[in-house]
Amino acid sequence: MNALRSPDGASGQKAGQMWCLVRHLPLMIGDLVPAEDEHWELLLALLDCTDLIFSPVISKGQIIYLEQLIADHHKLFLELFPDRHLKPKHHFMLHYPSAMRLYGPLIHLWVMRFEAFHNFSRRLSHIMCNFQNAAKTLAYRNQMLLCYNLMSGKTLMDKSLEVGPGESIILASMKDSAAIAQHLNMALYDDVFVAKWCRCNGTEYRKNAMVVAAKDDDGCPLFGKIRHILAFRSAVTLMLEMWHTVGFERHYHAHIVQPIDAQPVAFSKVDDLIDFHPLQANQSYRRGCALYYISPRYVL
Repeated sequence: MNALRSPDGASGQKAGQMWCLVRHLPLMIGDLVPAEDEHWELLLALLDCTDLIFSPVISKGQIIYLEQLIADHHKLFLELFPDRHLKPKHHFMLHYPSAMRLYGPLIHLWVMRFEAFHNFSRRLSHIMCNFQNAAKTLAYRNQMLLCYNLMSGKTLMDKSLEVGPGESIILASMKDSAAIAQHLNMALYDDVFVAKWCRCNGTEYRKNAMVVAAKDDDGCPLFGKIRHILAFRSAVTLMLEMWHTVGFERHYHAHIVQPIDAQPVAFSKVDDLIDFHPLQANQSYRRGCALYYISPRYVL
């Protein structure tokens, strides 16, 4: 609480935790904030900027749009807090569009994964009980870890596809078995392995997670809920229950989705998804609201 009361103090959150909090904060408390609140608009303006900054694909038109979004965000910040100054990170944001023109999407240049690797040394420094030459001990332990990974055959491309525990089920006993049999080219009385989870290139997919399966003619993302993870003939297929995308709610900065009564199904390989990140459909705390919201990591 002391960190929250001090506007200049650190929040105590890590970068990944803060990004997650900011993305989901509109859905957590948005029902308590009036629609025309200027301070809320400042948060939404920041989210508009992060949607493009973290996007893995960006066009020249979106870069021009990002320049205007950043300028509007900084202008609104100074209007709402005239007694405060912009921080150096606000200035760095002004250079993001020009950097994108030179190097492409900035998500491919970020050092988040390098920072995450420091967690090994950070945890080790608390348990090694060496205060005379800590740097040497940390360097030695990191080299030992690298040696172990190389000698054990662990590489960056190792286990690109990993299937978790599950059970073998006769296809005819499953719902929509005819559609599954047609897609997988198998007989109704063949056994199919239904996994609880699968991990592809380090990303884990579980039942009931939401994924972006396709886009409509207007470019609006179409979401599917993972009903089953099917493993058959050394391949993994996601069986999706398609949901209807109502639109984008700016006040919650989230896509509005709802299940379809007919529950149409679709099938997709992980590599065929529009975006490989699994998402979550949540309801707001607004009373009487039966809609579901999906907070995007970036512009889809």
